[in-house]
Amino acid sequence: MRILMERGSMDVAELRRALGVPLSTLYYDIEVLRANGLVMKVDGAVALTSRGRALMERLMQMLGPQQPGRPVRLGQLADIVMLRPLVVYLARVDPLILAVHAVTIILAGSLMAMLRGFDMSILLFFKGLNAPYTIAASVLAYVGISIAVFKGLSGGEPVDVGLVSMILTSMTPPMLYPSIDYALGLLRSVEAAHYISVALWALLPAISIIMLATYYSIRSGRPIEITALALTLSILLPSTLTYLFIVNYVL
Repeated sequence: MRILMERGSMDVAELRRALGVPLSTLYYDIEVLRANGLVMKVDGAVALTSRGRALMERLMQMLGPQQPGRPVRLGQLADIVMLRPLVVYLARVDPLILAVHAVTIILAGSLMAMLRGFDMSILLFFKGLNAPYTIAASVLAYVGISIAVFKGLSGGEPVDVGLVSMILTSMTPPMLYPSIDYALGLLRSVEAAHYISVALWALLPAISIIMLATYYSIRSGRPIEITALALTLSILLPSTLTYLFIVNYVL
């Protein structure tokens, strides 16, 4: 924002060269600032809004002149952890195409899960209940809760195809687990396959939350910490508690 304050409007390529940050980080930050009304896009270029300019004027008075320094590389690490390159790319794909691919993966994963006797607790697969309907119920619950969380974070922004397609896409990682678990079962080293399977069982749902939290941060302008916490408390935590209850008291 300081650079835009000094130079006026700039295209994304110019901003990237000036800041020395990954393109995915830059797209993410621009969308967050735009959602908060601080920057706008004009003929492909990025410029400060009147609100953003007023904010920068106040900040520059408080902070004084900025000392030159080396670009921070922590943004690259955050890119990897929060899957920003992937989410930014998916957000730019046609939502209908994205939704078709996501639904295909979810249906294929659901079929594989039923064939292998899996049950599901929103994002976590398990065995022993012998209730295939839990898979469809989990998909519906995930979509419904995700929409409710988004509306809460965005102040009631209407639901559109782009939102639904990204919610469905974010659910694809755990839906791959039954197929991956089957493939791991074919390995000769049973012990190693077991540890890998357990790690993926826990990791894939976390990837879903990270993907959706990053997208919600872009759409709503809220910090990633807020969106991740909201989704963890409303989806991942209930999923885990339900799984523990079933395993300990039902099975």
